[in-house]
Amino acid sequence: MLIRSTATIDSQFTALPTDFLEAKNIQLNSEPITVLRYVTMEHADLVRQRNPTGQPCYYTIVGDTLEVVPVPDTSYTAELTYYKKIPALANDATSNWLLSYHPDVYLYGTLMQSAPYLKDDQRIPVWGSLYRQYLADVNASSDKAEFSGGALYMRPRTWI
Repeated sequence: MLIRSTATIDSQFTALPTDFLEAKNIQLNSEPITVLRYVTMEHADLVRQRNPTGQPCYYTIVGDTLEVVPVPDTSYTAELTYYKKIPALANDATSNWLLSYHPDVYLYGTLMQSAPYLKDDQRIPVWGSLYRQYLADVNASSDKAEFSGGALYMRPRTWI
C-alpha cells in the first residue's frame, strides 16, 4: 500500500517512518520542486566528496535512515511516497488492509503452511498454487490502482 508523508530534511541523515518498506518517490518541496534520485551508498560517498553541502539531489537508504547528498545547506521539506509494511496481526490489532481487502491470501498461505504440520503434504501444491494466484491478484490490484486513469509520461528531475 502506498503512503505519503512529509519530513524536514536538515541534516545528512533523517529517520524513515517506522512502517517504511520501500521508497516510490522522494522530492523536495522547494522552488522548483526537486525529485531526488536514488544512488548507491558508494556513489553517495563520491558525490559528497565533490559537493559536500548544498541542496540535496540524491538519496540512499542506510538501514532505517534516509541519507541525502549533498548534506543540506538549509532546512528543506521533503515529501516521501513509499510502500507501507503490512501491519502485523495482534490481540489489539485484529485486522489490517491485506486481511480486509484480500483475505484469501491469508487463508491459502495459512493452509499451505499448515499442510506439513498436519501431515497432508499432497495438499501443499494445491494451497501453494492458490496462494500464489491470490498474491498475484493483490499485485495486479496495486498496479491497476497506480497506473489506471491517465497516460504515462516521463518525469523531469526538477519542476520550473
